[in-house]
Amino acid sequence: MAEYDNSNSGALFENEKRTKESHPHLRGSCTIKTPDGELLEFWVSAWQKTSKKGDDFFSLSFQLKDEQKEKEEAPVKKSSGLFKNREEPKAANKKSVDEDLNDEVPF
Repeated sequence: MAEYDNSNSGALFENEKRTKESHPHLRGSCTIKTPDGELLEFWVSAWQKTSKKGDDFFSLSFQLKDEQKEKEEAPVKKSSGLFKNREEPKAANKKSVDEDLNDEVPF
């Protein structure tokens, strides 16, 4: 008997840990097969919403499972107190002044 191909499928379940309005109503996972055959696993979150026209729908969010592992394993930085109520900016997103200045003319 051939093994079932679970790629490009997933499942959502009621989020029993939901304590805030911002928490997803449903959570689950899915596996997506890329055109080159790689299998990517995602966490899936869904929020039940209503459109301006009154139609019910689900808003979805996908996060690579590997990204979650990296976040859990990353060392926690001590905050300087400057960013007490929000995330500190990521150093990778900062550009130096030299990087911002580009002497090349695009034409």
